[in-house]
Amino acid sequence: MKTVKEVSELTGVSPRALHWYDRIGLLKPTAHSEAGYRLYDDEALEKLRQILYFREFGMPLGEIRAVLESPEYDRKAALRQQKRLLELKKMRLERLITSIDVILAGDDKLDFTVFDQSEIEGILQNMISELDDQQRDRLTNRYGSLEAFREMGIRNFEKPESRRFLQKLVEWYGSKERALARMYEAPDPNVLMENAQRILNMYEKLNRLRLQNCPPGGGPAQQAMKELEAVLLDTSGMEQVKPLLLEEADGLLAGGGAVQRMDEKYGQGWSEFYVQAVMAYCK
Repeated sequence: MKTVKEVSELTGVSPRALHWYDRIGLLKPTAHSEAGYRLYDDEALEKLRQILYFREFGMPLGEIRAVLESPEYDRKAALRQQKRLLELKKMRLERLITSIDVILAGDDKLDFTVFDQSEIEGILQNMISELDDQQRDRLTNRYGSLEAFREMGIRNFEKPESRRFLQKLVEWYGSKERALARMYEAPDPNVLMENAQRILNMYEKLNRLRLQNCPPGGGPAQQAMKELEAVLLDTSGMEQVKPLLLEEADGLLAGGGAVQRMDEKYGQGWSEFYVQAVMAYCK
């Protein structure tokens, strides 16, 4: 039997965390000493190890408890899944290390191949690991579990339209490694909001020029497009954004909800003006 202090020293889990696990019923001590101290046997330590594996992948404590208490819980199956996820994380780190080695060696060849299955799984798992507890709970309530959300994400990535988007994403970033590195980042929500506002500010500027009857291909509008390109380069980390602008313009040319939303926000005719400005700037 081990005390809380001994378990903490052995596993790195703080005494406060062990007390909390006991309080929420996730990991009860095996027994208590005569003085009332919590004691843990080898079986409890094995359960703690399982908990730590699940926490490594960002699973909320409530979901971990539900999994461990489920009559369908299979320890070996869980270990196999956890091993697979750890292998994906290892592969991601090895790819990034290799990419850095290639850059340092001065042989940075661009790679425009689409992500393979393990990379897609790694992207989704990294996304899940970066969620806060509220976001995890929301996804769990909607999809039943984070694993179900992950599997749904993999299926969506396998769709032809998703593969085409990934191909474009790689091209926009300049290489697959650069796109992967960007997708593995954990962006600051405040920075995301600030960047989104910078883009909206440029849309507002273009709209003011439209209302002043400035031609979309004229100097002021094209200067605004140049500023928009600079903002997009800065906020996205892409190597080039003109293909992205053209993609957006193509979507507006196709009509539908995008045109309606933008024209409702900025006024009738904004989408047409924006498409013409983009076409003039990117020709």
